[in-house]
Amino acid sequence: MKKLFTLSLLFALCAISSNAATYLVSSKATTSGESITHKGIKFTVGTTAFADFSSLLTKSIEENSTVYVADGTFSGNITITTNGLTLLGNNAFCDWTTTRSNESVITGIIYINASNVTIN
Repeated sequence: MKKLFTLSLLFALCAISSNAATYLVSSKATTSGESITHKGIKFTVGTTAFADFSSLLTKSIEENSTVYVADGTFSGNITITTNGLTLLGNNAFCDWTTTRSNESVITGIIYINASNVTIN
């Protein structure tokens, strides 16, 4: 019984994690097909990396995905409609005692029409 429970739990976790993707918004994402590494993760311009939010939001973003936002200023309003989306700025999870790098700045309104959205 214990093995069956462990196997079922492992299978469920694999199914949940396969539904999530990781994306990047970066002003450096300009050449389609080019690879960009951000925080040790490789992204492909036009597939998982985008120069702005409007380009990203034309894609169908999977639930429970993460969007990294590189340093820089991104203008325009954003509407989040993906449940479980996590939006992480360049200094996500840094407190005032941590050395900070350049900020991610959004100069628009963020509308959230989804549940379980995290912005840091």
